[in-house]
Amino acid sequence: MQHQQVSKTVAVGIPPDQHASSLKVEFWSKMRRQGRKRPYTPNFKVEISHPRRFLLAGEESSLTVIFCPFRGRRGQYRDTMLLTFKDSESGKEVKIRRRLTAVVTTGEDFHLLRPTSDYTPRMIRPRVDPKDIVPGPTGPALSEVKWVHPLQLALVPRKLKAVLSQQRNNDVEMRNILINLGLIPSGPLTEDNHTRLFRALLHVEEESLSLDLQLYDMTGVVLKAHGDFYMLRVAGLSEGRPSVIVGDSIRARASGTKDRWFQGRVFAVLLDEVKVKFHGSFDEAIAANADVQFELNRLPLRRMHQAIDVQLPSTRILFPAEAHIQGTGDPGSLPQPCNRKIAGNEQQLHAVARITNMPPGSPPFVVFGPPGTGKTMTVVEAIRQLTLKAPSVRVLACAPSNSAADILAERLAAEGMSPSELFRLNAPSRSREQLPKGLATYSRLSADNVFTVPPVNVLSTFKVVVSTCLSASVPYGIDMPRGHFSHIFVDEGGQAMEPEALIAIRTLGDAYTNLIVAGDPKQLGPICRSRIAEEIEPEDSGRHLGLGWSYLDRLMERDMYDDGYRGVTWVKLLKNWRSHPSILEYPNEAFYQGELEAHADPAVVNSLLRFESLPNKQFPIIFHGIAGKDEREAESPSYFNRDEASLVKKYVMELFDDKRFRLKDEHIGIIAPYSAQCGKIRQLLRKQFPARNIKVGSVEEFQGQERRVIILSAVRSKPEGEDEDDRHGIGFVKNPRRFNVAITRAQALLIVIGNPDLLYQDEHWRGFMAFVDRNGGWTGLEPDWDTRERDDTGFADAISEAVEQADRQVPGRARTIGMGAQRGGGRSGARQFNPRSAEQGSGWRNAL
Repeated sequence: MQHQQVSKTVAVGIPPDQHASSLKVEFWSKMRRQGRKRPYTPNFKVEISHPRRFLLAGEESSLTVIFCPFRGRRGQYRDTMLLTFKDSESGKEVKIRRRLTAVVTTGEDFHLLRPTSDYTPRMIRPRVDPKDIVPGPTGPALSEVKWVHPLQLALVPRKLKAVLSQQRNNDVEMRNILINLGLIPSGPLTEDNHTRLFRALLHVEEESLSLDLQLYDMTGVVLKAHGDFYMLRVAGLSEGRPSVIVGDSIRARASGTKDRWFQGRVFAVLLDEVKVKFHGSFDEAIAANADVQFELNRLPLRRMHQAIDVQLPSTRILFPAEAHIQGTGDPGSLPQPCNRKIAGNEQQLHAVARITNMPPGSPPFVVFGPPGTGKTMTVVEAIRQLTLKAPSVRVLACAPSNSAADILAERLAAEGMSPSELFRLNAPSRSREQLPKGLATYSRLSADNVFTVPPVNVLSTFKVVVSTCLSASVPYGIDMPRGHFSHIFVDEGGQAMEPEALIAIRTLGDAYTNLIVAGDPKQLGPICRSRIAEEIEPEDSGRHLGLGWSYLDRLMERDMYDDGYRGVTWVKLLKNWRSHPSILEYPNEAFYQGELEAHADPAVVNSLLRFESLPNKQFPIIFHGIAGKDEREAESPSYFNRDEASLVKKYVMELFDDKRFRLKDEHIGIIAPYSAQCGKIRQLLRKQFPARNIKVGSVEEFQGQERRVIILSAVRSKPEGEDEDDRHGIGFVKNPRRFNVAITRAQALLIVIGNPDLLYQDEHWRGFMAFVDRNGGWTGLEPDWDTRERDDTGFADAISEAVEQADRQVPGRARTIGMGAQRGGGRSGARQFNPRSAEQGSGWRNAL
């Protein structure tokens, strides 16, 4: 980009009936930087045509505002120009504020990614319970299975429903009302109230989920026929807005009528569409213009209710104490590993030895696995050692997601377990296409080509059964005896709600079953829709309790899992085999007490130090500061940022253009917290690289994965909507766990693109940006603060307060002077000025 200036000339004057006044022009960006050590480079300046900065009555002058983009940096440039007129006789001052805005971007990208239409937020439409419903087909079912322990309905109590339907000032007030009415148990968590508490929290969560679904009721939509099915497009689906899974029910009827509803069943969930099947009498005339309502699939909730209602034979699972420890805690002899990769890893070998030598009925054992330390590898090794050590061992291995469960099964199969030893239990609602091909022989299909489970006498012959946490209720449902499984593993335990993680152990464990929980409480946690159910403990209690905190979180807060019991009840893996030492350094200090050790292959992690855009060739991290603009379109609540998306494309082009690196598609990963931003980035990359397939996705899609290069787009540039993001488990600001996962996926190069002024509000982002700047990795929009100093002065709050104070001092509303400097294909493009009308203050005539 060439350095260019853009200017705008405006007139100012003094009315004839007023006294002469002096004129002073200041810029807020310079005012707020006074006293700070970082050099100030103005992007706006002003030239006054009048030879004196003093205007007589009736005299006019002109101001020329000049925009000077620093080295042509992209993004939104904003400042505030403050004009101060001081009366020569009275000394009274009148201030006029004008906001300045300029945009530097690649014109072609900016135009391509423009919003399809204005954003229209959804409103909850009141529902009337339908009286006349045409039932649809049943969803995928385990028709061949004989259920001995069927699921109960576990309906939300009417009184709780009634209280939750009332309007309250905030969630804290509602939570206190529920506690005072006895609808949520109060006091410390105990064995006596554990079931009652989590039953109540699940009910509260269900009401929140149901209300969420009402927000996405649709009117006048088209369902496209697709064979025996209909395809319904749902904006925001990939972000869980709304949350729809296979087996859910969707109601539809002719739009604007009071005709009967048709109940449809969801058979597939795609990126932004659902595949639905209705009764045969549902026709295309209705589908061409229909009203649609989403119904909550209660099956996951019912499975959790079933589990928490089953009594445990011992307190060692829920409330482990020192009295439950058997023996000396000596892990015994270290095994000869099946996987030679862990042969020299002391912590992994210690964990495997401890698990394989635990006496029956021991307290839960935790494998704390920070990023890149081989947590799942340790779990797989322990399972393999157990099955080789004793023929009678039976293992149930669970994980919160199908993808995590598949990884467990694939690695166990790779270690030599045969289909007669290992069974991958899949939910009937799962599509065959979602199962990795290598696991087909480890699963079972019914005559209808639907996943099923063998009879209990056959299932009991497998040495290892792998399932999701929710599907772990199936063996109990078909009457698998309690205690059949000698060991139950829960991998990625930090991502599961406590009732979800406990399904297997509460329904299938006995007094002798050993439980092993693996995960990282510093990475992704459970997603809970209800703020009331998310956290029930007072903020100052020092402990966390609620559906937003995992069973692993609660264990690690108990005295039994402090440093005094390290190696006995838990092991922390310390050797990181993934990242360059500089990429590992900040998260190591911020989240892991500086204990992690960098052991990755130097040939991999040093491979991109010659990248031309690296500000410091010895430091493979770039923070590219840019003040973009948050945008939304149509009815999708998802945000996108065109400025950041264009910058992502620029970096990808540079990486592929440098043939020294020989990068392939699978070497680059792009993370963004919003599906809309992911979509915009994919759109740019498809146009630029039609034959390439670079993965672009959310943090969840990259959990447990790594890439040679990670490019992270933070998206947000203004604070509105952060609370809503937090509620839906998206976004990076104010979410340290998501932030931690995002910055620990990279092996050799980490590029972070974001607005430093917004990200500064969060302590972890502030620390990370200071770390990058101190190491010479910063480019683009510079930080306002001195990154060499600790922020003990509340500078972020001071900036916000100063802006508000300046606004209060200036009468009227600010007007924006827009200066658009667009660029396309590396050449300068059109310049646009977009002034907005605003009120004038104090009778001063001001033509801008």
